[in-house]
Amino acid sequence: MLSIRDNNVENGRFLRHVSLGIMIDREHWGKGYGREAVNWALNWAFRRAAMHKVSLRVCGYNANAIKLYESMGFVLEGKLRDEVWHDGRFWDYYAYSMLEREWRRLYGQEEKDEKV
Repeated sequence: MLSIRDNNVENGRFLRHVSLGIMIDREHWGKGYGREAVNWALNWAFRRAAMHKVSLRVCGYNANAIKLYESMGFVLEGKLRDEVWHDGRFWDYYAYSMLEREWRRLYGQEEKDEKV
């Protein structure tokens, strides 16, 4: 499942920011579907929807997701300590983001891409 939440209206202003969330069924872990979904979402957000920033949050127990996001160029913005109770203990929640200019630099995208 891929979810893109629109964070774009604050006091009538267009913020150009979306939040990304993905969920991959356990039997499909490690097959590249997460990377494919995130790449698709980034491409849509920056090339088609004129977004400036894509953010996501991930729980500390999901080491594979953290590794994926960092390998794709997401930047750690902060940590919410002991935010989630899971499997008998508290876990930190991490906030990551990628800006359009970072995405263009990392993925070699042209500035003239079509926007909606």
